[in-house]
Amino acid sequence: MPANPAAFDSHLPAWDAYLTTPWARVRYDVVAHVLDETLAQLGSGPLRVLDLGGGDGLDSVRLAAMGHQITIVDQAPGMLERARASARRGGCIDQLRTVQSDLLSWRPDQQYDLALCHFVLPYLDLDDERQVWPLLREVVRPGGTASVVSLNPVSEVLSAVYRDGDVRLALRRFDGEPRRTGTFSRQLRSRPRCDVELAAADAGFEVARRIGIRVAVDLLPEDPIKYDPQTYPAILELELALAQHQAYLDAARACQLLMW
Repeated sequence: MPANPAAFDSHLPAWDAYLTTPWARVRYDVVAHVLDETLAQLGSGPLRVLDLGGGDGLDSVRLAAMGHQITIVDQAPGMLERARASARRGGCIDQLRTVQSDLLSWRPDQQYDLALCHFVLPYLDLDDERQVWPLLREVVRPGGTASVVSLNPVSEVLSAVYRDGDVRLALRRFDGEPRRTGTFSRQLRSRPRCDVELAAADAGFEVARRIGIRVAVDLLPEDPIKYDPQTYPAILELELALAQHQAYLDAARACQLLMW
């Protein structure tokens, strides 16, 4: 994780702009759909949920509003304050605990029914990622579930061709040129899904479900219809339909692994 705790907080205006895009909406709506299904399988009572690198809690505060006990661990104080503000607005602040800490320095004090690690791995180098997997295994109770979302390098090549129309960019990405996020101005690391699954297995996890996130929306050309609010329901319907089909999984911008 970046050494400066304010590295993400300094880009909050860019983050707000990102959240208005259709691809951001797809990312959160697909994950929410999958998490609702996962929680239903874990049990009916209030569950303990850990959100590692959860930032402003967009994945997890909604779960606090459903009555679950949420812990968010993140190093960015501004992001965590946004999570608390969201919980206060939703009347669920008592269900939320926030911990400001680098993930690699934090030590858990309990186990959880569900642990989230969403879009954290792309910001870590390989050595740091190797430390996250044992932590994730440690915090998930026996019979619990971990949810990991990582970036897919195949999608980076496809989006350069279909969305950007830039064959040379596609070739550079195919050869491993790193991609930078415009939102946080940081380099992102993508790993093939098979490598992520191997790391999960080495940590003692068994992958139960594989979900493709942003299969179609990242390939749509830059056209006003892509941003038309009336188009979004059809985009989301398509994304949910494609999300669990093996044929489309490796074309997705990101892959969500549900593991126990």
